[in-house]
Amino acid sequence: GSSNMHPSVATSSAAVGGIVAEWEIMGIFGDLAAHLEIPRGVDAESLSKEVVEGIFDRVMHRTGASDNLTESEAAAYKSRFVDAVLQDTNSSAIEAAKTAITAEKPLMPEKMAKAINEQGLGYTVKPVATTVAAAKVLLGLRVPRDLKLEQPARTRAVFPETFDAREAWPRCAGVIGRVYNQGHCGSCWAFSALQALDSALCIADPRFNESDSSLSRGFTASCVYDRDGCQGGYPPDAWEYVQDTGSIPSTACVPYFAEGAGSEHFQKNGHSPECPSTCATGSGLSWSSSLYRPLNAGLGGAEYSSFRYMKKLLFERGPVSMGMPASFLSSYKSGVWSAGCGTQPNHAVTAIGYSGDDYVVVMNSWGAEWGDKGTFKGDPCVISVFWKMGKIDMDAKGYVFASA
Repeated sequence: GSSNMHPSVATSSAAVGGIVAEWEIMGIFGDLAAHLEIPRGVDAESLSKEVVEGIFDRVMHRTGASDNLTESEAAAYKSRFVDAVLQDTNSSAIEAAKTAITAEKPLMPEKMAKAINEQGLGYTVKPVATTVAAAKVLLGLRVPRDLKLEQPARTRAVFPETFDAREAWPRCAGVIGRVYNQGHCGSCWAFSALQALDSALCIADPRFNESDSSLSRGFTASCVYDRDGCQGGYPPDAWEYVQDTGSIPSTACVPYFAEGAGSEHFQKNGHSPECPSTCATGSGLSWSSSLYRPLNAGLGGAEYSSFRYMKKLLFERGPVSMGMPASFLSSYKSGVWSAGCGTQPNHAVTAIGYSGDDYVVVMNSWGAEWGDKGTFKGDPCVISVFWKMGKIDMDAKGYVFASA
């Protein structure tokens, strides 16, 4: 490739084996905040547009990041940075600048996408003009600080070389493979938890395989926590809610608040609405006949990261909810994704298949236009953590299946 045009993007073999790819710390992707300098004698009060522009120009020049952007990308980034710093009246000048230089970055500039795609990393990316801060809204996995990964018991279990849950349970293919869109809300945790729960419910209970068989993601985001579910969460909490607290209505009863009819309010404030206790007006459904309580899914949960054990769970039980690092994932175009391996998981998704030791097939919740019809292939190194759900028991006392 013409890597000499881009001295700041070194050929990366480091992406293999779970180390961050070199491009992820180069130039525009590096820690620009560490190179910021505020001129002497300047404080938050005396910041002018010219001073802030100067701060920006110096850091771009010093880090070589200016070479990574087109003129229009650089101009847009600069203007966002200046506005953000001048509007931030609560922080010191240096804090405001440090926050803005990272938050307002374009996620995947055009030249960088081209340079990365010339590296032969096994995946390709597409340019994404969205800012780092805006892209972060699409994540939303909050992992407890005291997370301890379990070691699965050694097993001689034999499972197929390649596996796809949609083919293994054809009756449930529509449920397992349904693509959802979380919108501009950090509710990935709810979508991941329910992709796995809907799939397990379909596999366990033959009645749950209609085209509209779907537990409400909106209800889950609004009701599992006594706070805004768009600010992130933890997938097992949704299963534990069913176990300890109550039922979840169908999506037909409580449609998702960030898309379609009634989403205007959400688009204005970006928070999940109050926890509902009636079906949506116009749904024609009654609350009591729209509820599901797939008991025992919330029992026996544990966290793992062994790819071999994930394959066993996939093969025996169906789709698996997992956490991964995904800061650059919105730029995914094709191939086997390995960017970010070894960094903190910040996004929850659902494993629905695998191919040997090469990759896991993953369902995302960013709509069908994204990736490969809503899915992507992930290198096993992206599996930071996955969660084992309890086994659904239709005979459990208190098991509820909607009659609507």
